[in-house]
Amino acid sequence: MAKTRRRGRPTGVNGKAAPKKAKKIDLLIDTIFSVLPATTQEEILRKVTKRWKGKPLTLEDISGALSHLRRNAVKYAWTVPYVTPGAPTEEDTGRYFIAEVNPDGSRKKCSPRNQRHLVRGASRVIKTVSRLNNNEAVAIDIVRPTLPLAFQPAARSLARRVHMFSQQETQLLADLRKLDVA
Repeated sequence: MAKTRRRGRPTGVNGKAAPKKAKKIDLLIDTIFSVLPATTQEEILRKVTKRWKGKPLTLEDISGALSHLRRNAVKYAWTVPYVTPGAPTEEDTGRYFIAEVNPDGSRKKCSPRNQRHLVRGASRVIKTVSRLNNNEAVAIDIVRPTLPLAFQPAARSLARRVHMFSQQETQLLADLRKLDVA
């Protein structure tokens, strides 16, 4: 029978800490790693389901695992970059791919095809963030007159900064589109 340490954690037979049980998300991410590349999340789900031993998975499980992976790319030493939305075209084959991540958070080089997927995914993110920032700047300007007078100058300044940032993102997006790969 296993002993317990002072804090109540079970220990193994040799007195060392018992190994932690692998989390479902870690197992799912490992399985996704083994089935990539893929063109759609539905394809990832089909491939993972063939290897999965646990409770049946849904598309939401795959989407959630990819989100978790992207937030924790350095921990896993790899990620799946964002992809362009919508139905994939013939050139989008394999757009969900493994991008290795160095311990400092930088990515290792990838093939020209995957580079195109990276640029398209980055364009999607920039476009979304730019739109959201522009909407936020407008919302701040709408709310500003209802704020106490002491907060109105700060709100005006914040709205201007957010709007300028949105314009910079839009310019970056235009520059990316000029590239061959976009």
